[in-house]
Amino acid sequence: MTRPHPGTDGRLPPSLAMGTADVAFHLAAGGRPLPVVFAFGFEGRAPTLDSVRARVAERVHRVPTSRYRIARDRRRFRRVDRIEADRHVHEAWLPEDTDGSATGRLMLSRPLATDDRPAWDVWLVHGPAGRHTLVYRTDHAYQDGVGAAWTARALLGDDPGGGPVPRPAARPTARGLADALAEVAAAFRAPTAKPAFDGVSTGRVDVCHTRTPLARLRAVARAHGGTVTDVYLAALSHAVRTWYLKDTGLVHPPLPVSIPMSVRAPGEEFAPGNRMVTARLLLPCDEESPRRALARIVAATGRLRESRRRDAMRLLLAAAPRALGARVGTRLVHGAVVAGPVSSVDFGPALIHQGGRGPARGGLHQRRLRHPVRDDADQPARHRVPERGARRGPGDRGRASRPVAGGAAGAGTAVAAASRGAPDRCPGPRAWRLRPCRAASRSSGTRTSPRPCPPAECTGTAAPSHRAA
Repeated sequence: MTRPHPGTDGRLPPSLAMGTADVAFHLAAGGRPLPVVFAFGFEGRAPTLDSVRARVAERVHRVPTSRYRIARDRRRFRRVDRIEADRHVHEAWLPEDTDGSATGRLMLSRPLATDDRPAWDVWLVHGPAGRHTLVYRTDHAYQDGVGAAWTARALLGDDPGGGPVPRPAARPTARGLADALAEVAAAFRAPTAKPAFDGVSTGRVDVCHTRTPLARLRAVARAHGGTVTDVYLAALSHAVRTWYLKDTGLVHPPLPVSIPMSVRAPGEEFAPGNRMVTARLLLPCDEESPRRALARIVAATGRLRESRRRDAMRLLLAAAPRALGARVGTRLVHGAVVAGPVSSVDFGPALIHQGGRGPARGGLHQRRLRHPVRDDADQPARHRVPERGARRGPGDRGRASRPVAGGAAGAGTAVAAASRGAPDRCPGPRAWRLRPCRAASRSSGTRTSPRPCPPAECTGTAAPSHRAA
């Protein structure tokens, strides 16, 4: 589906078949919505709920992904001709949410619509004085993270463009096809040992994050011939190693994780459904040196790129019958095979909404590892929010105040930080794709010790007040 021309609705088919990855997420979640969340933090005067609804109502009919609902019994997307913004745009107050964790928990735990509406919503969340957050949520059976990023920009941004870079299809190499087939076969063998993540889930949902400058990650990546994602993965590997070693006195074996890779081609920016594949990668948690861990990851991800594993897996899943491909896709990310999906997403420039700039943080409701989301604004300007009930002047409605400087931050934790005595920081961004931390428990002699996310800042659940139409 091509990107619609601004100002037109486009000609959208009445229904579309769910793809292989869509059905895989549907099966993995047991038919329940699996939230994908992008949250944009601002400082300054908050927009009104009416102004956000007006922005969404103006844009929604130009964004094909906003126009379909999931017919789960038939595994199809069905077009919805009338979208009522009031039913999709809501408001909440979390005055004690100083770090965004309570907003994340609310968005990950509050049910998404399962009726005749498309499975997405937008939230205006009022935080402590001077802060507010705009949130876009959708169902992972309907949209992947890159697609959600494009939709969030289209619905909320002053400039809808500038999203993640599309991925044109390429011909895979023979080695890429062989590696992809080997990965599929391995997924159906005996479970892989992941002692730090093989405990019993407590069912509690927490949001864990930290912040570090994106420029720092880019500098480390350039110095070692890698990417920001490589640095993030190396930092996560070292964090898991340090956390597990402190907790048990043992060295954690290499940790299998799933690397999501977008196959969303040019012209598919606003196409409904998931356009992504995965690749299994071992994080070198057994490596004592962060530099050597980074070198091993750079070599492993380099092999993925050189063999065009992204295109090989895309080709394999496209060639298989949908039911078989969905079963394979579900197995590739099963907890017996990997600890969880980890990666980073380049969101592009910071979102600007009604004149205010907000970096993204966001996430998938899935497993215990998380995705950082990075944008290009290392020093984002934000605008202030009055406390709930504060009086405004007659000219203030819907107008942003003068932006003030926000804090410098970025995605992930640099390997250099770990090597300078801070190895147990949770690798993460200024901007998270929000992912719940399902803390596990492990029996240790006569005691049962809670197992939190790898070193992070986890807090308890808050009870927010909210208003939804």
